[in-house]
Amino acid sequence: MYFMSTWNNFFKKEARKELIGLVIGLISVLTFANVMMPEWQWLFFIAIMILSSSVYRFIMVNENFYKKQNLTDEKLRRFIVEKNAFVIFFLLVILVPVIVLSSIFNQEVISNNFIFKILTYTFIALGTENIIYIFHNKPVEGYAGGFKRNEMEDIMVGIKNVIDQIPSLVCILLFSLLFFVMELNISIYFSILYYLFGIVTFICFKKEIK
Repeated sequence: MYFMSTWNNFFKKEARKELIGLVIGLISVLTFANVMMPEWQWLFFIAIMILSSSVYRFIMVNENFYKKQNLTDEKLRRFIVEKNAFVIFFLLVILVPVIVLSSIFNQEVISNNFIFKILTYTFIALGTENIIYIFHNKPVEGYAGGFKRNEMEDIMVGIKNVIDQIPSLVCILLFSLLFFVMELNISIYFSILYYLFGIVTFICFKKEIK
C-alpha cells in the first residue's frame, strides 16, 4: 500500500525523464569515483550515506509525498516499514549497477569487504534518519515538475532542502569522523541492529504521541 503509493508518486509520468537522468547521473558519478579514486574510498562511503539520507528525507518530508497520517498501530507499522523498504529498493537500483560497472573496469576495487562496508554505512545512515524524523518531520517545499521551470524558484527550493537536511548532515559528519578519522570499525551485524533499533524507536514513539 504505502510502498506502491510512494512508487507511483516517485515514478510519476511527468517526472520520469528527469528521474532517469538523475539515476544515470548518480550511477556514472559513483562508478567514476569508485574506479578512478580507490585511495579515496572513504569519500565514496560518505557519498553513499548522504545519498541514503537524502532519499529517505525526500520521500518522508517533501510536500509531494508528505501527507498527514492518522494511522492505527498496524497501519503505522506498515507505513514505516514500507517507506524504509522503498528507500532500500531505490538505493539498490543505484548501487547494484555501480558495483557491477566498477568490477568491470577495475576488479581490485570490489570485494566482499567493500560490499559489506556499503551496507554497513547505509544501515547506519538510515537508522539515524528514522530517529531524526521523530523530532524533525515538518514538510518542505518540492521542486516543480517539467522542463520549463523558474531557476530562482528551484534555487530557493534547493536551499530550503539543504537547510532541512542539516541535522542529517551533522550526523553524517560525526559518523565520518568516527569511521574514517578515528577509524572506528563496526560490523554489518551492529549496523543492522542499529537500523532495526531506529525503526522500532520510530514506531514506538509515534504510538506514544498518537
